[in-house]
Amino acid sequence: MDDSLSDEDESDTDEDIDDNEHKNKSYIDFMDCFPVFHNLTHIELNYGMHTDWIQVVEILKRCPKLQILVIDKGPPCLYHEKWRRWSKPQSVPKCISSHFTTCRINNYKGFEGEFQFASYIMQNARFLQTMAISCNSLVDEEEKFKMLKRLSLYTRRSAACKLFFE
Repeated sequence: MDDSLSDEDESDTDEDIDDNEHKNKSYIDFMDCFPVFHNLTHIELNYGMHTDWIQVVEILKRCPKLQILVIDKGPPCLYHEKWRRWSKPQSVPKCISSHFTTCRINNYKGFEGEFQFASYIMQNARFLQTMAISCNSLVDEEEKFKMLKRLSLYTRRSAACKLFFE
């Protein structure tokens, strides 16, 4: 079986983009009805291909006392273009600036969106102690080192923050 993709397979058509924008808007509309979890301190999110960083941030906004976040992006076959993109939120969710101590991202592949999300957490979490990145099994040791080096260059708001790569 040929694992290569043609340019045509990788690019979104106008119809796909409109459909994706509609799905994101629908999701955010749904999130408006989503409750606020005032006492939640630990959450593990398991995501697939129809999720993106905007949705992660929307959930974080509804967990003001969250201290521990674990994101499992699922197996590589579920990676989607949405995970590659990052849109910086207009404001930092309260849990990030006031309570976050641990953030773990599993199945990290090194996409720009993943990198931007991880660096955003490190730059905004005043009490962050641990940023743990567990790389996808398809990432070789040389790539892991490059990813670690790149993330290590970013300023961490918390002097106690330790960056771990697996």
